[in-house]
Amino acid sequence: MLGQFEKATLEVQYNDGSEKAIKQTFANLKEGVSLEELSGIHAAISDIAAYPTGDLTIVERTRYTTIGG
Repeated sequence: MLGQFEKATLEVQYNDGSEKAIKQTFANLKEGVSLEELSGIHAAISDIAAYPTGDLTIVERTRYTTIGG
């Protein structure tokens, strides 16, 4: 049985300098992610770099479709 990539979701959770919880979700990422989506992910990672002492959680979920048998 083979799996074919369908889509992915990336979730970035962190605390800013005032301990405010920030959660950003990038859903339905498909093959050939757009420049706009990559820019959003880059901005989220850049924000995290500004608060190096906080906690960080990155959750990646990938969905595959079963093909063949």
